[in-house]
Amino acid sequence: MPRRKPMSLTELSDDLFRGDEEVPDPPERLGVVARRVWQELAPLLVKDGLLGPRYMLIFESLCNTTEKILFAEAALMRDCGRGSGELVGDDLWPTSESGYAQQHPIVNTLAKWKEEQRKLLREFGLTPLSSKDVKVKDAGAENPFKGFE
Repeated sequence: MPRRKPMSLTELSDDLFRGDEEVPDPPERLGVVARRVWQELAPLLVKDGLLGPRYMLIFESLCNTTEKILFAEAALMRDCGRGSGELVGDDLWPTSESGYAQQHPIVNTLAKWKEEQRKLLREFGLTPLSSKDVKVKDAGAENPFKGFE
């Protein structure tokens, strides 16, 4: 009976694009900003052998989440930035019609999206700490998973 791959391994499998392969085009359904994120990050991930067909959907999610964050930050600047290009603490707590300070509705959503983005960036080893945990496989090396299911 073949052995299963240990779950604790961070070494990546063989179904990844390699540095000498062409970088996949971004899907048509991505927005303009998400496509730019794709075009910026995909070559780095392919070069390091960290992007493959089975990871395209989660990578697409990273690109979309980044786009949503940028649009939400732009909306905050428009609604609260007073045209200065900077957000001041008071700007995030506009006064309601009844005179009470209340947090801008985008703030909580933006925080959730940023947390999602951090998780996705860690999955691809794109944060300083997580990049140390990913072992990039040498294309010419023997497959360490040979004999596993």
